[in-house]
Amino acid sequence: MHTEAAIIDPVLRAAASEAIAASAANARADAQEEAEIEKQHNKAHLLTLAQRVSLPQIIVTLSAASIREKGLNLIRLGDLEGGAKLLTNARNTYCDQPMDLEAYQSADSFQLAAEAYLRYKRADYRHAEALLFRSLEACEVLHTHFQHKVTVRQVHLLANIVRLRQRDDRCEEALELATGILGWLYDDGAVALPASNITHSDAGSLRLAERLGLADQTLDSFSFATNAPNATLTVSCPDPRQLYDRLSETSGLPDVINDWLCAKRSAIANQVERSIVSAIGFLLHSRHLPRLTRAMRVQLQQDLRAI
Repeated sequence: MHTEAAIIDPVLRAAASEAIAASAANARADAQEEAEIEKQHNKAHLLTLAQRVSLPQIIVTLSAASIREKGLNLIRLGDLEGGAKLLTNARNTYCDQPMDLEAYQSADSFQLAAEAYLRYKRADYRHAEALLFRSLEACEVLHTHFQHKVTVRQVHLLANIVRLRQRDDRCEEALELATGILGWLYDDGAVALPASNITHSDAGSLRLAERLGLADQTLDSFSFATNAPNATLTVSCPDPRQLYDRLSETSGLPDVINDWLCAKRSAIANQVERSIVSAIGFLLHSRHLPRLTRAMRVQLQQDLRAI
């Protein structure tokens, strides 16, 4: 990554190697924790639904979910056509049955997100974004009218929209949304989550692991374009360092995220030692941030090999 000739202090090199090893040891636990959080939220959502809609509707909802997940697995494996057929079958499963509004919006919120993923894999980013906003609207109905706790899902959907906008070379829009999400998570002066009626006070009800996990998704979605090998920014994108500078202006960010931002800015500025020191500080405290941690380990390993 660095082009300047640099000699790193052996003590700093050793500290960097230790930080890489320590964060790698925590990687599996963080991945399991994230999967468990998602499982808990989905279970709570289903239990809330089961208390208010009929058993036949629950059976239809679960059947559609099972077909949908098989379709998503095919898409992840690269079989877009096979996955698309299963997603259509999943939609027909609940659309062809009489469903209460609550049950329908629940099924549709997951279905629309799955269909957006298919569009994303087909590089149809604008259509994918429109589908994610429709999924957000369904979540908003569930939150406002039926008191479902879908905040984590809504932030997850918004983080995916950040990624779509980056892919679509709409860096400024991606930056605006990413800073909005971070502000909602950490800035006490924030009003509401972007594209929703969820206030900043709702962020306070999130557990530490949930809040950091959502920041992890958002920043990973934002930063992946500048991390990709041979990545180039279009005319619409400012200098990468400016992007991270603007993210760092968010009030209330925890130290671990500030360390990550400092490491990214320093690496771009070719400030080798400062980048390594910040990366070490980040990796030593990066629990609940699996995506950023994985990418930072790779960056730090490359830096150590280059100097």
